[in-house]
Amino acid sequence: ASGLQSTPTTESGQGGNVSVNIGSNSSIVTGGDDAHAIFAQAVGGGGGVIAGANNSGYAFAGASPAKCSSSQPCTGNVSVALSGGSIVRTSGQGAYGIYVQSRGNGSNNTSINIGSGSSVESWANSAGGIFVDGAGTNTIDNYGTIDNGTLTNKNTPSVNGIVVASASTTPVAITNEAGSNFYGNTKLADGSTINGAPSSTLSATSLDLGGSHSTLTNGGTLEVGGSAISSLQINGNVVQQQS
Repeated sequence: ASGLQSTPTTESGQGGNVSVNIGSNSSIVTGGDDAHAIFAQAVGGGGGVIAGANNSGYAFAGASPAKCSSSQPCTGNVSVALSGGSIVRTSGQGAYGIYVQSRGNGSNNTSINIGSGSSVESWANSAGGIFVDGAGTNTIDNYGTIDNGTLTNKNTPSVNGIVVASASTTPVAITNEAGSNFYGNTKLADGSTINGAPSSTLSATSLDLGGSHSTLTNGGTLEVGGSAISSLQINGNVVQQQS
């Protein structure tokens, strides 16, 4: 727990800015159903998490104009950062490694930074490594590893690497930096981008980028289906640079 630093700023009825920083060589591991490893949410004027008796649950967000204004916004930005050598891992059904959400009247940007040597791992029946639901600008900067279990749990990998809210129309900008790994499928909103730097690795069987306004620009290695003989379906545009 000493590696976890959370610095939310809140006011009555307001979500405020939320930042979660995971210290070097720390680990957060969950095995329960719907047990997200990191849940970072900024909502105001309504919203939260509903949990059912059968372990089902979902997050929701809303804002009441009567309680929020341009001078007193309901929500703020959400940021999550993993320092070098840290591990975030889930294996329970419906669980995400990192879940970020910011919605309502106010600034609704989300950002995730995965440091060099750090990993977000989604094993077994997990829903995915990262879930994004921000109404503003959403960015993911990967210097480490996003893995659906193909690398770290080859016997029972999950499917998804990064998923956005099913009803979201807000794009996500993903950067896989030099030396980084991204194993897993994506389901993004139209207008999203994935930029792979030289010596980065992207491996998937399905890259749903959201539509015709989305682009994968890859300067590293693009693997089809990981180590198995498989196929890769891409919804969006692809620009393959020299690697």
